Parts: sequence; C-alpha cells; structure tokens
Amino acid sequence: MFGLIEVTMNKSRQQAHFRKRVAIVLFVLAALIVIASMFGISSPNTETAKTSMEAAGRKTGFYLVPALFALVGWFFYSSAQSKALEAESIETSSATKT
Repeated sequence: MFGLIEVTMNKSRQQAHFRKRVAIVLFVLAALIVIASMFGISSPNTETAKTSMEAAGRKTGFYLVPALFALVGWFFYSSAQSKALEAESIETSSATKT
C-alpha cells in the first residue's frame, strides 16, 4: 500500500516540476517579446496592411501575444503550486500512517 502512495507522490512531484518549467518558459517568452518591442527590435508591421482593420488586427495580435503567454504561464505556475501541495499532503499523510 505504501508503494502506491509513494508512486502517487512522485508522480505529483514530477507533474509539478514539469508545469513549473512550462510556466517559466512562457514567462521568458513573454518577457523577450516585451523587451524586443521596447527596444524597437520587433514591431507590428502595419504599413503593408491593406485596410485599417487589418492594421488594427496586427497591432492587437502583437500586443496580445505576450499577455496571453503571461496568462497561460500564470495558470501553469498556479497549477504547479497546487500539485506540489498535493504531493506534500500525500507525503504527510503517508508519514503519519507509518
């Protein structure tokens, strides 16, 4: 029985670490996009847009992508924290049973 608890605890820890790594990658991507736009390395190319709606869509997409990366990264980070707490509670409950 304790082997199953240990496997579940290890699986929860692995999932927490993976989710945390995904969150860090998404945060770094969002930061790189923001830094690139701040220094003018990358900017929305609206000069080739045929209509004003197309230009507005390009600008919206350009500024929405880092926000979306940050939002999804935050979701993964909070999910990683809950998984880590789950692994800790499994470890605590198995320690009290022994």
